[in-house]
Amino acid sequence: MIGPSPSASCLASVIVPCFDQLAFTRQCVASLARHTRPPWELIVVDNGSTDGTASYLAGISDVASFPVTILTNAENRGFPAGCNQGIAAARGEFVVLLNNDVVVTDGWLDQLVALARVDPAIGMVGPMSNYTCPPQVVLDAKYADLDQMDRFATTWRQQHRGQWVFAEKLSGFCLLIRRRVLEAIGGLDEGFGLGFFDDDDLAMRARSAGFELAVAVDLFVHHHGSRTFAGAGIDAESLLETNRLRFEQKWGIDSSSAQAVSLVSWGNERTATISSGIRPAMDPSHRTWTKLFGVGLPRTGTTSIAMAMLELGLRTAHACFDEALFDVGDAFFDTPVYVDYPELDRRYPGSKFILTWRDPHAWYASFARNLGPYLCRLRTQSDLDPDQLIDRRCYTLAFGADELGEDAFLKRYHDHRRCVEEYFMNRPGDLLVLDLDATIDLWEPICRFLSLPRPDRPFPRINASAIDRWLTLWHPLKLVSRTERVEAEVL
Repeated sequence: MIGPSPSASCLASVIVPCFDQLAFTRQCVASLARHTRPPWELIVVDNGSTDGTASYLAGISDVASFPVTILTNAENRGFPAGCNQGIAAARGEFVVLLNNDVVVTDGWLDQLVALARVDPAIGMVGPMSNYTCPPQVVLDAKYADLDQMDRFATTWRQQHRGQWVFAEKLSGFCLLIRRRVLEAIGGLDEGFGLGFFDDDDLAMRARSAGFELAVAVDLFVHHHGSRTFAGAGIDAESLLETNRLRFEQKWGIDSSSAQAVSLVSWGNERTATISSGIRPAMDPSHRTWTKLFGVGLPRTGTTSIAMAMLELGLRTAHACFDEALFDVGDAFFDTPVYVDYPELDRRYPGSKFILTWRDPHAWYASFARNLGPYLCRLRTQSDLDPDQLIDRRCYTLAFGADELGEDAFLKRYHDHRRCVEEYFMNRPGDLLVLDLDATIDLWEPICRFLSLPRPDRPFPRINASAIDRWLTLWHPLKLVSRTERVEAEVL
């Protein structure tokens, strides 16, 4: 389905699908003309625009200094189909899928191509941006207009020159793809309709075919974000949920496994050092709260909430066995927080606390199945390492030192909630009780509680058996204790 054999006169084919939103399309094309060095071609796919876009596009070819192809549809066929039309006409060695609400920056295409050529296995490359999802998002990108954005991008490139990282997924808002990848796996799945998860699906297929995905950490472009959906009056939330389910059914995974989509792990040791590549959501001194502590017991969704905090841009620890991390991090869950929260509250005044809760009987079944053997070892073994001793202390305080049946465990489960709520009785604004079973949209109460902007990705729910998800996750905001042996022992 890809176009004719690549031309020596065309390094890359930049494909821009659009539907109305002429002002953004103009801005996008102007940035391409200003910042893209030849040889390249522009392919614009007009998905039935009615706002003057067609007239504007008709005049581009006469004035452009680069080859331009305009493909026109009578109706909005959606992002995947529009991209596939462009791919079928592409002559470049590389194909770039670009949203029409993206503003590129100086040398953007050169940087994407250069990274793709670092390793023959790299099949897809993406940049950093202000409006996307990890690992590509820069959450504290600060500029008031596009001139300031250009300066920000220049400074960003200088600060992160040469830095890049392998990833499991790349967002499709600005995505460079090798021609041979498309020849091997085909184009976008048009079953995703107007869009959402089509890029996740493409990434899964590319990786399944043996190709690597990479992020050019030193490249920043601006993304206005979801302007096409907003301008067309499309219910983005409903479309997102529909395509999430389609994606899960296609790949045989549930929403927890979709973490490869919504919260991507950066996990390849060949990457450059990028500890400053993604920054916290805001300067802690500008927050309305000091730290965030999750006081829910193990197996109450603490891993899901911890991963959500990463997506919110918070430096997060799950099972914090290193006291020093409490000073440098933003959010903490599981051991020892669910026991030591009164002391942590005194140590870090002005903090917020989240108590996660699930059906008691479901909680007990999950705990007994996944952590029961580990609890038995903590109670009986004498040769425990320092981290396991911390776990033993916390488990003993929470669950007792003797063998307990379900009724006794459930009593302790209810007692824990009662004690937490009594502790915060006079400070209700500092505690969020989050019922994971009763709350469909978990982002809403969490973001409201923390006064943080809501991400545009599904909430990262981890299923009951995925207890290794945090251990296997690599993310620049993940805080790691001296050792994760305890987590490994649990598995």
